[in-house]
Amino acid sequence: MNMLEPLLDLFFPPRCLSCNTAISSAKDALCLSCFSSISLEQTLRCGECLARIPEEKRICHKSFPYILGAASHYSDPHIRALIQGLKFRHAHAAAEVLGSLLAKYLQNVPLQLSAFTILPIPLSSKRERERGYNQSALLARSLQTHIQIPILENVLVRIKHSDPQSQLEKWELRRENVREAFRVINPDLLPKSKILLLDDVTTSGATFFEAAKVLRENGARQILAIAAAKA
Repeated sequence: MNMLEPLLDLFFPPRCLSCNTAISSAKDALCLSCFSSISLEQTLRCGECLARIPEEKRICHKSFPYILGAASHYSDPHIRALIQGLKFRHAHAAAEVLGSLLAKYLQNVPLQLSAFTILPIPLSSKRERERGYNQSALLARSLQTHIQIPILENVLVRIKHSDPQSQLEKWELRRENVREAFRVINPDLLPKSKILLLDDVTTSGATFFEAAKVLRENGARQILAIAAAKA
């Protein structure tokens, strides 16, 4: 524990990232009221058409490189506050809350989680230097504390620095923005079976598509693309 934390909390009381209510610890990120009102999805979806995939049903577009799982919706103001706090306000505690929500979601869908390896979506080296961390890697570490499956980093790398996807509205522009943005290094380390590809938020799915395509080309057989929220 940082010895300065009690003093910081005394003079600068921590507040909920969503409603700004005073909270007992900055590690909580949200107040109990905001946290309790978050609802989670209960199913996986086809990555191409977004149709729900009920338990035991085969995916409808088998050639698509991933199955999608989004724990919640970006339209939820509390989820949005957590993601924006994590990405733009250095609120690392938000990763702990989002990781717990992701774990709860994953435990409610029909998956044998022990068979998967977590692989966080990487940032470009320039973007990671500017931010100081990769928010998806923080989410992966938080998620791992709840579901105890391996994390694999530094195998999928981002070789193209591109504009933030949030600045682009059309799917075609988002797809072009991340085209050939990823590469697998040390492919012998890549699990050939099941990968849980993790990001904080997905909108068009273009980032997941490009990453999953490269992973499939390097031998991964099943990819579950998981986001804390779908926008």
